[in-house]
Amino acid sequence: MENIDIEALRSAIRSTVGDEADPALFAAAAIAQRAWRDSEVELAHAGDGLKRISDGEMFAANVVMFRIVRDNLRMPGSEWSELASELIRADRVIAGRTVADLLGTLREPWTHTVTSVFDTCSQIECQHGRDYLIAMNAALALVSVRDTDWGMPRWPAVVEAFVNDLDSAPPVNIEDLRRGLLTAPDTLGGKVLQWCIDKGIGFART
Repeated sequence: MENIDIEALRSAIRSTVGDEADPALFAAAAIAQRAWRDSEVELAHAGDGLKRISDGEMFAANVVMFRIVRDNLRMPGSEWSELASELIRADRVIAGRTVADLLGTLREPWTHTVTSVFDTCSQIECQHGRDYLIAMNAALALVSVRDTDWGMPRWPAVVEAFVNDLDSAPPVNIEDLRRGLLTAPDTLGGKVLQWCIDKGIGFART
């Protein structure tokens, strides 16, 4: 890690996603993915797992987790240990359900995953600074995160393509749907997001 050229990472990020893209968004996506989607949570969600979390709820939860990490990265002096403690509370509500309800018996091992991921972030930040942490994780996101996910540069185009190609009326006003998908999909609720998934938002052509 000591030999990583941070300027080379920044250059790679700019050349891939453009000079205007915010590296903190990509970094947040990569960190949230490790702490949430790629953790024990997927066992609670997957069809061959516990199936405790619907696709719509998972969509909402992914948005919530991304936003939590993004806001932490943007807050000077924020502590990763404090964020972990707040996040893993059993009564913490994510996507309309408590963490305990979402994960069941998987909550305990998940808390260790979150603590480990955030401890690593804290160690890197203490040794090299937050800009370094952001650049490293933004570079990781280029190969691990889809640029069509919420919060990523192509998400607005995904929403426009999806809404414009709908062949049936959505369960909410179409402009409310468009606005919700663009700004805060989790506020639409798991059922509406499930409808969007069933209608193919994940395959919208931009």
